Amino acid sequence: MTNDKCKHLRLLAGLSDVMVMVMVMVMVMVMVMVMGGI
Repeated sequence: MTNDKCKHLRLLAGLSDVMVMVMVMVMVMVMVMVMGGI
């Protein structure tokens, strides 16, 4: 049971890391588009 919980938490941490990376990339792309638009 404890092992499963650790695995689950690790998986969630990995997913959140990926989400943060994707969000940062999207924000950078939007900023570049806005700068180019101006």
